[in-house]
Amino acid sequence: MEANSSRLKGPKRTPYTFADWEAGIDPPKGWDCADAFEDGWTAEQYEIFLRHCAEPYVPPAEEPKRNPVPKAAMLPEAPDDGVPFPTEADAPWGWSR
Repeated sequence: MEANSSRLKGPKRTPYTFADWEAGIDPPKGWDCADAFEDGWTAEQYEIFLRHCAEPYVPPAEEPKRNPVPKAAMLPEAPDDGVPFPTEADAPWGWSR
């Protein structure tokens, strides 16, 4: 089956020119570099556009470092009821490791 190129391109759109941009008109949603050159922009015009729109990179603020919970604090404490905590010898079925 042959691809129908007119179907793949979608509906006819109005070109967005460099003069449109200079007049303060925002590019259409989804407009990109390929559209610019298809709309007749020169490499120099596109470079001017990019340099105007570029913003300095500002890295995201670092989250404050949290102190990790000590491993010992995550272990359950043995109840203080006078009964000793079970050991390997107390388990009649044996311990599985």
